[in-house]
Amino acid sequence: MNPSIRAAWITLALVVHGLAAAPLPTRIRAHEMKSPDSLEEAQRWADVINMVGLNVTAEGLLEFSRNSGELATETRQTLMKPFQPLLRLTGTGQGWGLFTHPDRFPDHLEVHGRRGEHWGLLYRAFDPDHNFLAKPIAYRRVRGIWDGSANKPKPSYNNFVDWVAREAFAEFTDLEEVRVQFRRHKTATPSEPEPTLNKVRHRRTRSRGDF
Repeated sequence: MNPSIRAAWITLALVVHGLAAAPLPTRIRAHEMKSPDSLEEAQRWADVINMVGLNVTAEGLLEFSRNSGELATETRQTLMKPFQPLLRLTGTGQGWGLFTHPDRFPDHLEVHGRRGEHWGLLYRAFDPDHNFLAKPIAYRRVRGIWDGSANKPKPSYNNFVDWVAREAFAEFTDLEEVRVQFRRHKTATPSEPEPTLNKVRHRRTRSRGDF
């Protein structure tokens, strides 16, 4: 191939994929405008901007972010539209924002087992003292089954709970029940008091007799 033609194709590929991967503002959905994360983040930025003499409000900053996201998203979609058939054909059109904003209300997976009247902790995310099934649970193909289920349980979540329960009953022959759940916390900035949020979500319980 002629070097000039090859250079042109390479340049076009870099421009197209650069546009697809560029960290431009993205469209903000309606529920994100009202989420605690968004409201707190907007207020913090408004306070910082006001300190340098610019008068803005958290609401105004959110509205500016929404308008900017709409404009950037529509512009990117318009420019990328002619190339979408080729990207679908080659399977090279996937793109996403990685960690675009902090999650101030993280959910940690937990597994508990019951012996008699006592419930004991078997697994908790990032807890080295309670690490039953920690490696397979964290494995990327298994994690894809349950990760993200804290917001709205996926159809695979119940199957994941069944698998965890079977493994726990096989490992601990004295267990009578197994419970899988998420526990929601709130992270704090250095200037904030220690959060007290401790909310259990999407609890599922399995008895040995279920299997």
